[in-house]
Amino acid sequence: MLIAEVLQGFGIVLPQSCFDLESDCDLNGMSDEKPIAVAPAKYVLLPLAEAITGYTIKAIERKIERGDWIEGKVWIRAPDGRILLNVPGYERWVEGR
Repeated sequence: MLIAEVLQGFGIVLPQSCFDLESDCDLNGMSDEKPIAVAPAKYVLLPLAEAITGYTIKAIERKIERGDWIEGKVWIRAPDGRILLNVPGYERWVEGR
């Protein structure tokens, strides 16, 4: 899943120029919109985890099932039962810490 698709899921649509490596991102067409601030989150749902890590949702689920990623360190289960990636925990896993 691309970052653009994740943002679109939140109702944020960026101009095509933001994805063209040869041009500057022109946000002038969005001037009538309220500014959007995106802050890093400690925990993210699997669709966003897929975009952040590059691992597919299926690959993430396999790492959890095999025990490669430890519950409470790399991922948690939310009160509603959904799986969330602990982004700092994932970064520590990648770095071998």
